[in-house]
Amino acid sequence: MANILFMIPTFYVENRFAGGMGTKTSAIVDGWGGSEGHKITVAPELKPDEKDAYDVIIIELLGLRNNDKLAERVEVLKSAPAPKIVYGSDSEIFRWTGDQRRLLSSVVSLWVPNMRWQADYFQDFDLPTTGVVYEPIDCDLFTPKTERKKVILAGGATCPEKQSEFFIELFGKLKGHSGEYKTAYLGDASLWGEITTENLRLENQLDAVTDNFYGAVKPTKVATVMSEATVAVLNPHYETCNRFDMELMACGVSRVCGSHICYDERPTAARFQTVDECIAQLKTLTNDFTGMPNDTHAKEVREYAVEHFSYQASLKQLNTVLRYVL
Repeated sequence: MANILFMIPTFYVENRFAGGMGTKTSAIVDGWGGSEGHKITVAPELKPDEKDAYDVIIIELLGLRNNDKLAERVEVLKSAPAPKIVYGSDSEIFRWTGDQRRLLSSVVSLWVPNMRWQADYFQDFDLPTTGVVYEPIDCDLFTPKTERKKVILAGGATCPEKQSEFFIELFGKLKGHSGEYKTAYLGDASLWGEITTENLRLENQLDAVTDNFYGAVKPTKVATVMSEATVAVLNPHYETCNRFDMELMACGVSRVCGSHICYDERPTAARFQTVDECIAQLKTLTNDFTGMPNDTHAKEVREYAVEHFSYQASLKQLNTVLRYVL
């Protein structure tokens, strides 16, 4: 067992508006810690008087440059003998300058991706990149239910970054034309904390065309809604691993996915590029909105999630990486 510092901004630990990053942080503590794992300490920075306290320091890139203190934080990291590794999230690296990457690389031993496609762009930046460590998913919480409801599910913060306008158009076209199926949405304008006029406008428009608009709810409710759903639609532009999709897979939901490269790595029920193509795929999958998708696919995606994303699988992947530095 290693004593690990996971460096991530306090916002993602203490704020109820932390969204997916908050969920990821909690899952890392639970999935990589516990009786079979490591001692995980989550903190926004390494304190100088604790420089000898850790066996490994895992760095989350988000927030590391905040307040123009990157150089100061790197100096503190240099004072600690523990190996430092970066664990990737979204596409934060693209917002860094070359000088900033080189500065951080002066103290970092390894860069750990959470998807194969992320590993590719880490390597494009000539960074020492390991095998993939998938973000842990609680596959005991996110698990299939025997009885499914005829629901087409989507989710995420209501904002331009999460493609809300796409779902407004999609659910608008489905309203009154989706047969036995109802539409449902998890998430609203509050998920990221800063509520804007634009995001509230999108929330109101999406609510108006959605049969069951749940808004922002606790993970247990998210898991319940997912486990009962039959089909989900995903169409991100800015995700890297897309935890929402990973949780849906753990629940054995048939997913109809957009053109994002992350879905090239995962089994999907169907793919699309436009709203009309998405509707056509949904009609095929559900026998014109009357039947259920193939059970075989549901079992396949559940098994894939357990094998790749479960707490046990993710911890095993992490331990493989830690052998390079411990």
